[in-house]
Amino acid sequence: MIRLLSLYSVILALFLSGCGAKSSSTKITLLDTVSFEELSKISCAYLKKQQAYCQDKYKIGKYERWDYDQLTGKLIFSDKGVQKVIIDYEEVDLFR
Repeated sequence: MIRLLSLYSVILALFLSGCGAKSSSTKITLLDTVSFEELSKISCAYLKKQQAYCQDKYKIGKYERWDYDQLTGKLIFSDKGVQKVIIDYEEVDLFR
């Protein structure tokens, strides 16, 4: 599941990497707009489903705190200083 989430994050990052680019040679058509709106709806529904799954399986919203370590790529959920769930994550940097 984490791999699949990472894949979708990469796809979304690649898709959004052109946002804000100033190019007068690209003309946006109605079909592009409809396609983007449909992609947005599908993506949002998918992410909500994944969030519900993670909440149900790992109870990630119930822990006192969460921390992440960019050097190790670990996302850690804990209660009273005791680590409960540790997730490997891959950071996606869109703003370079």
